[in-house]
Amino acid sequence: MTAIDLYSGAGGWTLGLKLAGVEVVGAYEIWGTATKTYGLNNGHLPDWCDIRTRPIHSYPSVDLVVGSPPCQQFSTSNRGAGGDVAEGLRDVVKFLRIVQEVKPAAWVLENVPRLMKVIAAEEAAGRFPESLSRLLPERAVVDCSDFGLPQSRKRFLAGCFGLDELLAMKGRSERPTLHDVLRGLDPNYGEDMAGDISGQECEEPFNWEERRVNEAAKRFHPIYNGMSFPDRRERPSRTVTATCTRSSRESIVVEEADGFRRLTLRERATLQGFPLRYEFRGTYGDRMTQIGNAFPPPMAYHVGLAVQGKSHRRLPDIGYRHVQESDPPVEPPRPRRKYPEGRRFTAAIPSLRFKSGMGFELSNAHPGWGVRLRIKGEALKLPAGFWGGNLPPVEDWFAPPWRLDNLQQVWSGRSEDGPHPFNVVDWLDLLAQQSDDALGLDPLPLLDAMGLGSQKLYGLRRKVARGVLLGSWFNKLIGI
Repeated sequence: MTAIDLYSGAGGWTLGLKLAGVEVVGAYEIWGTATKTYGLNNGHLPDWCDIRTRPIHSYPSVDLVVGSPPCQQFSTSNRGAGGDVAEGLRDVVKFLRIVQEVKPAAWVLENVPRLMKVIAAEEAAGRFPESLSRLLPERAVVDCSDFGLPQSRKRFLAGCFGLDELLAMKGRSERPTLHDVLRGLDPNYGEDMAGDISGQECEEPFNWEERRVNEAAKRFHPIYNGMSFPDRRERPSRTVTATCTRSSRESIVVEEADGFRRLTLRERATLQGFPLRYEFRGTYGDRMTQIGNAFPPPMAYHVGLAVQGKSHRRLPDIGYRHVQESDPPVEPPRPRRKYPEGRRFTAAIPSLRFKSGMGFELSNAHPGWGVRLRIKGEALKLPAGFWGGNLPPVEDWFAPPWRLDNLQQVWSGRSEDGPHPFNVVDWLDLLAQQSDDALGLDPLPLLDAMGLGSQKLYGLRRKVARGVLLGSWFNKLIGI
């Protein structure tokens, strides 16, 4: 079979199809740096072009059309799924228009899972052309780890490509883990990382603050459910993303003897199913983006088998080779020491955190530092000094161990005079755990005064009242 690869990026589709015996005769990509990576590894350069404006009659006649239109507008990591859907659909429509023109025997569009719901909603509203809907008879969300990738990565596949044949291969491959990659193996192709392998430069381990930011974002996020910190090694990794910082929820973080770190470029590429000698070009950030945006070659390999009506078989064990070109290694990002003066901070108080985005948090956003109550995604500022009923004066028991007027300067890296905001979070967490016994806390007066006494909080009442008491006292203490 012959194929063309639209939005070809670093070449994940092309490599997987080649390993399945499909000849890729053309590739098309707008990002020049990605075309260099593709050309270095696949023996021919993609056409450097904007697919949106390229005439649809300019593509060759082939048996198979594949493509991964940009996913940023559909991704749930884009401002909480707040991307421009209409803008993203322009590329989806163009892909299907090309299919209409080329008339291949098979075609498959790949993207993030959310696109499946977006297309269904557009169809229900009558905004998606019926002629294009007919080009998507097969639709499914698959997890690439079910096809042998050492990464849990869910993708939406749509088109006409032998879906039943593909799903019949599910679970037939071994299920490698993050640990396999971290101990220097390439479970996709049966190689190890011995020898001259690029992209293995490790970042510096996290400093204290970076560790706390990462742990808080993963285990105690104010809105989203908790996840493991550090990442668990005994199963496939979480999804490798295109962009993430040293302090973010998206980063895959592992613990080593000298501390916590993010993955190297080569570890990310191996989790994505690229061979150890697949070379990437551009800056460190460019390479991270190419790897994170790629369609995993092992998954493309299985799609290539399904399109041809072939049954499951292992990836070729011969390994992947190409003539390596010398290119200086790129340095990983270094820890930041200073941040903008207005750097934002929000961290949940662990023992006052609930499920489904409800809980108490320390933040500097409303305005200045203070404790807020978050309910259903909205953060409510607690009034200063708000406690009533027969409660004793909290000042008799709570006593701040530090000055609290320099939090912003410490958080922005401009001062070391005073506590770090995470020290304050830990302090409030400890007080919250001890406050019931110390104060004989009765939640009903507080909840009634807030208008929450009649709500169905039941077992949460004491926890909510405890947070109200602490938060309002803290806000009075620092003058909010």
